[in-house]
Amino acid sequence: MASDAYRVGMETQMERFHEALNAGMPRLGWKVALSDASAMQRLGIDEPAVAWLDGNRLLRPGDAYLAPAGARTAVEAEVAIRIDGGGTIEAVAPAIEFIDLSRPGGAIDIILSHAVFHDAVLLGQEQPFGDWVNSNWPPNGWPTISKNGVVAEILQPSMAPGDFAALAAAKSTQLRTAGEKLEADDWIITGSLTTPVPAGEGDEITIEYGVLGTLTVRIGNAG
Repeated sequence: MASDAYRVGMETQMERFHEALNAGMPRLGWKVALSDASAMQRLGIDEPAVAWLDGNRLLRPGDAYLAPAGARTAVEAEVAIRIDGGGTIEAVAPAIEFIDLSRPGGAIDIILSHAVFHDAVLLGQEQPFGDWVNSNWPPNGWPTISKNGVVAEILQPSMAPGDFAALAAAKSTQLRTAGEKLEADDWIITGSLTTPVPAGEGDEITIEYGVLGTLTVRIGNAG
């Protein structure tokens, strides 16, 4: 059962989500957050959280990431899934989430309120989900994150989700509880597969995702 602090955090998060939509933000989707067992225990939650993705901060291959002023940026290697109109998984793509660790932490209501440190996401080329998942999951030897040509992090097998369909169903349930729902073409980034890697202005990040390909992004500063 969700705590009062959890409910307050989700209410604040959804208010900010709808404020952003009403201000013209394109709907993008959701992130799986706080999936590490130790983090869940520390924060008093019994399943990974869900938070919205900022459609104004969507990057595509070739784009640079511009960090907000004062941000403490870290990158996470993730797999993204796209939901079709029937609620099933249609496509998969490599993804990089950019998180801002300068945002306040500590209490679950505060963390949920700011969408669990989310700042931006880079989505790579998608491919049909069924063709990929049957022969490429769970991951074996990928992803690998390199910073400025030096390997910084590799796959942590315990961080890989086991069943994408079950994950999507769980997020759908959580969203309904919060007064939201999954919609056609929503993306879900399914949780970091590695420990987050700090990145600063001028750094070049390259992440290899096996048959999903490779993503490279340079870190800039928006001012």
